[in-house]
Amino acid sequence: MTPTLLVAVSLKAYFGYAETQEWLRQFAALLDDWPAGADVELAVFPSTPLLEYALHTVGRNGARVGAQDVSRTEAGPFTGETAASLLAEMGCSYAEVGHAERRRWFGEDDEMVADKAEAASRQGLIPLICVGERDRHDGAGAEVVRQARYVVDRLAGRAFVLAYEPVWAIGAPEPADPDWALRIGDQLRRSVPELGQSGRLIYGGTAGPGTLSDLVPGFDGVFLGRRAHRIEGLREVIAETRTITGLERI
Repeated sequence: MTPTLLVAVSLKAYFGYAETQEWLRQFAALLDDWPAGADVELAVFPSTPLLEYALHTVGRNGARVGAQDVSRTEAGPFTGETAASLLAEMGCSYAEVGHAERRRWFGEDDEMVADKAEAASRQGLIPLICVGERDRHDGAGAEVVRQARYVVDRLAGRAFVLAYEPVWAIGAPEPADPDWALRIGDQLRRSVPELGQSGRLIYGGTAGPGTLSDLVPGFDGVFLGRRAHRIEGLREVIAETRTITGLERI
């Protein structure tokens, strides 16, 4: 069976409270025209204080909601942390872990990323695990595989999404060229066979309209950032998925 395409959007920390609400309202309206279906799954990762609003707007329209981060600890005396159990109780589906910005600015290493992914998975959340090389070089594939295997080995066969995000492409004018992304994606699929069982592989790193068409069937979706912060960018990507899956606009 062909995996369901996943189109996920992280709002990062760009938007304020009212801005995020407005974007989510626009996303909900977009879902009226382009509802998520059996072949395409849509997900949004807003800032933590807006998770409940997202669940009550786009969540009711068929989109999934995920957190941009999650604690590596269980619920308890950990001031400022957000436990996976709380996110699951709210109704979240995903928890993002290991993004390059958290590795760089907050010192998160492979062990911490694996702890977070495992904590999320134990509570029934699907960890969206970001992996990627810092620089473009001959050993990039091995570096990315090592990052992925370190985390996936801790998940005991439970569901996950692997987001390949070359660090050098994040915030760049263009995404990684398709040949490069597909080559790394192929190495991941050969080295992480769980991708053919309990996992999906998506691409991030300046992903936008046109990226998915260049990468299917090597990838199962895209992880969008700033190119979907204008709702028209997201609309274009969703329209693209309909072309890929052969569905007509409803």
